[in-house]
Amino acid sequence: MSYRVLSADQVAHFWSEGYVLVAQAATPEETRRAHAAIMDLLPGVLTSSWLRCFSLSPELVPPAVGS
Repeated sequence: MSYRVLSADQVAHFWSEGYVLVAQAATPEETRRAHAAIMDLLPGVLTSSWLRCFSLSPELVPPAVGS
């Protein structure tokens, strides 16, 4: 495992915006597992209404692992 150091620009962005995006911080498999775990917290009935609240189409959300 290698550790990355944030650039001065990334640190400045964090302090001004409150977040920083770090590319490739998680593997695709870790991302799929996290997505599945989060979606499992929501009942299916709420999931589609929640997506509509954010003007997202359920078709745009990748399926959970194993579905």
